[in-house]
Amino acid sequence: MATTKTSARRATAAAALTGYSASLGGRADHPPPEIPDMHNGMLDPGLPRTIVKVPNYAGKAVGDQVGLVWDAPESGKYTDSFPISEPSLNDPVEFRVQGTQIRPNEGRAVLVHFTVSRGGVIVETSDVVSVPIGEQIPEPGDVEPPAIEGVAGGVLNLADVPDSGAIATVAPYAGMAVGQIVFIDINDSDWEAFVIISNAGQVGQPVSFTIPKSALQKYSGTTITLGTVVTGHENGTIESNPLQVRVLEPVGELPLVSVPGAIGNSLLPEDIVGDFVEVVVAPYPGIAEGDKITFRWVNASGTPAPFQQEVTVSGTPQRDYVFEVPRNHADLNKEKSASLSYIVTRGTTQSQSEAFVLWIGEAFEAPLTVDLSRFRYIVGEKPPVAVPDYAQFKREAKFGTAPYNYVSADESVASIDSAGVVTPMGNGAAQISATDSRNETRSFTITVSGLKTIYFVSPSANFAGAAAACAAAGLDVPTVDDLKAFWVTYFPSSGPVAQYMDWLSYPFWTGTAIGAGTAYAYDLNGPDEQQNVKGRNEADYLQVVGVTPSSANT
Repeated sequence: MATTKTSARRATAAAALTGYSASLGGRADHPPPEIPDMHNGMLDPGLPRTIVKVPNYAGKAVGDQVGLVWDAPESGKYTDSFPISEPSLNDPVEFRVQGTQIRPNEGRAVLVHFTVSRGGVIVETSDVVSVPIGEQIPEPGDVEPPAIEGVAGGVLNLADVPDSGAIATVAPYAGMAVGQIVFIDINDSDWEAFVIISNAGQVGQPVSFTIPKSALQKYSGTTITLGTVVTGHENGTIESNPLQVRVLEPVGELPLVSVPGAIGNSLLPEDIVGDFVEVVVAPYPGIAEGDKITFRWVNASGTPAPFQQEVTVSGTPQRDYVFEVPRNHADLNKEKSASLSYIVTRGTTQSQSEAFVLWIGEAFEAPLTVDLSRFRYIVGEKPPVAVPDYAQFKREAKFGTAPYNYVSADESVASIDSAGVVTPMGNGAAQISATDSRNETRSFTITVSGLKTIYFVSPSANFAGAAAACAAAGLDVPTVDDLKAFWVTYFPSSGPVAQYMDWLSYPFWTGTAIGAGTAYAYDLNGPDEQQNVKGRNEADYLQVVGVTPSSANT
């Protein structure tokens, strides 16, 4: 199909040049003039003046009259001339064009050439040079490019395209008539469709097309060029200006925001440096230029009003997006929480992140998450006398009026003492509450993972019986390393470990076989981590403890 359009201005210029060529043998005689002030393919519209330089041309002679033609779309045609004399014969001719002939044409192009006259008659002409004045404004097309439903800000999110396809519409155009064919295409006919204007009822109405979703999906992650061409028009074949649209997949799963100055999900106002709290939105899956990220900080107290800020993703999307929230949003919300979230807008679809709950100050209600998997920490059914620092957490109530009564709803998960010190005892979640002297109660949830627990299983069993008894209890026979870690947790602060746990004083089976009918046992009442390990005959009857399986430690 034809896709060439000649604007009225181009047609006029072409006709003028055709006249010169016809009278002079069908071609221009000289190269075009030079514009030294052009940079990056354009002329600065703010210049006070510019120079048009006519280089020495073939056949230059004394008595020639060199004429400048500056044909501008807005300021009109400007001409000047210079007579060639003996002193100027070997020098280029320079014409000065004032800013009044430049600035009015910003966004458009000026056509410049020179002529040579002898005896008052133009006998030679140069090629024409097009001089863009500043960034160019495209001339309007004779018909509009197709408008696709769901495109916003030059972006089409495939999430906005129904399975039935995207509706594309060409607006009515001047000279619309029966018998014309309206084409739309993607990337210069890589995909195209057409509609025939076959009856008078279609004239003056939008022309609708459906672009299959599968056709658009193959362009995912690229910028496509859309266009409209109409054949059979009274002016010949007419076309639109190109329209560029970026086609993108839906936004991926959005991660939570992070607050670099916080510890976990708690932020102490006294730890804030400067006048702002930084909140970071990390690059999410499929982040793309043109996405709009709208961040919100909403205080549970309602004071101050929610903070909101929007950024547009640039051409280098793989970076952190930092939002600076005035610190009074933390200072005025002490001992309460704030909800931090963001929305990504792509095309006409919005994707919402989950809220990150940030607790300000020493908020008793802040959830506590404890992962002990990286520590060599195994406990029994009662805590050691001296609990290591990494395995206890102080959550002291400060609301209302002291004193406070602390209670754990599940002491198999965590206990809390009268000073508000929390000790994890097993994996899972438990609610811990504090009640003040006026009977006001506040609670938080502790979630513990990565902790192993030892349970007493049997006072007497052989090696095989130990394995069977533990399996029946849903436990594993502890390894040598498990019982070493358990012993280290309690000794020396708790004294002889088996005695402290109210178990008998003779050894316990491990699940570690030696071979030749022997296996390791461990003396929990012994005084040395390594020397407590002893080899025993698998037929011996010893005590049995079990440890929670690894699969139960998350």
